[in-house]
Amino acid sequence: MTRLTLKLLVAASLLLATTAYAVLDLQLTQGERGAIPIAIVPFSGQTDRQDPNNVAAVVNTDLQNSGRFSTQNPADMQQTPHSADQVDFAYWQKQNQSNLVVGSVQPASGGRYRINFQLLNTYASKAATDSKTAAPGWQKAVLLSDSFTVDANQLRRTGHHISDLIYEKLTGDRGVFSTRIAYVVANPAPGNRGQYSLEVSDMDGYNPKPLLQSNQPIMSPHWSSDARRIAYVSFENGDPVVYVQDVNSGSRQAVSQFPGLNSAPAWSPDNQKLALVLTRTGYPKIFTLDLRSKQVSPVTNGSAIDTEPVWSTDSRSIYFTSNRGGQPQIYRVAASGGQPQRVTFTGNYNASPSLSTDGQTLAVLNGEGNEFNIAVQDIASGRYLLLTKSGKNQSPSIAPNGKMVLYATQSGDRGVLGIVSIDGRVRMMLPSRQGDVREPAWAPFSK
Repeated sequence: MTRLTLKLLVAASLLLATTAYAVLDLQLTQGERGAIPIAIVPFSGQTDRQDPNNVAAVVNTDLQNSGRFSTQNPADMQQTPHSADQVDFAYWQKQNQSNLVVGSVQPASGGRYRINFQLLNTYASKAATDSKTAAPGWQKAVLLSDSFTVDANQLRRTGHHISDLIYEKLTGDRGVFSTRIAYVVANPAPGNRGQYSLEVSDMDGYNPKPLLQSNQPIMSPHWSSDARRIAYVSFENGDPVVYVQDVNSGSRQAVSQFPGLNSAPAWSPDNQKLALVLTRTGYPKIFTLDLRSKQVSPVTNGSAIDTEPVWSTDSRSIYFTSNRGGQPQIYRVAASGGQPQRVTFTGNYNASPSLSTDGQTLAVLNGEGNEFNIAVQDIASGRYLLLTKSGKNQSPSIAPNGKMVLYATQSGDRGVLGIVSIDGRVRMMLPSRQGDVREPAWAPFSK
């Protein structure tokens, strides 16, 4: 019996590992060769680098953990300027630091804080190489300069935002440090409210927030395109029911509770519909549900197992997993129904499709024997690349900038989350401090 069949029969719920209130801790395990050198000088006004709200420390960790930057240890810095006009550019050039971040965090009125930062290119001009440069010299070295006035509880989030700005300026790609992730965990310890929990956290694992706790399995979380709601499957009343929950308010609504299977919800790009799996015909099939009219429309038919739908970016078609060819592969069909077309041809098993926001890249779960790994396929060319090799991976979810893939994996006997770059060169782990983690979903950019 394949993993696909197990999941459709809901036996996969028995395989869900156990933890709750998981606190994840992002760790870089493999960086990119030729990473961009950068020094983030500790900001004036914040001295405790262990403080999770230390803005400079957040930026340093974000960029280092991205794998695309090589950051300098602050303990090795003999100079700590806090603004561009204080920078001795010759010193930083000798340190082989082509990029420098300086800034400050100072109290403002009403208990708020004023954050200033500048990103500098230490080789930007000949005038900038002079350690006593005049104003025109250091001004030419400024690549970014901005300031923010925020509440104390927004200091860490502002650090992530600064990381996003720096990342995009130096790489050309939009940063994802301010985004969030959802995942399912469970807790076997006695005395806890629920064995299973649906949680949301920052992408680096901080600020975890449980949305639902239950003694029954929770599966298949999927974000709306505005990152405000999550659709998921809960067995809290014994049968699979699809719910939609507001992430901020916590309010939720059951939207699909037909007899039989209600599974694998996926939002349409305009958030007006869900694609989902129902067994109204006796077989697991793809349907669409209009969330306003409640109208249910069939998309696929026949006796094959069809599951794990995901919408194309233009809403015209739906990608899904099916065994209609004998083994699970990815197919595409018009959202209004029609003849499905096979998409994946590399390998005997491809499932769990996740589509990039530009519609150009498909992440899938590749299976060979008893090993399951994450792979990506270019939609236009069909080029296929295996990203992981451990053989214990599942549930790929592409980052909103299309450059990373979040997935579930194993570390020893524990379930953890992993992140791998779309080219396989950068790898990160998000191990929990207690228990196991499953079914990750990376949120879109907030609008």
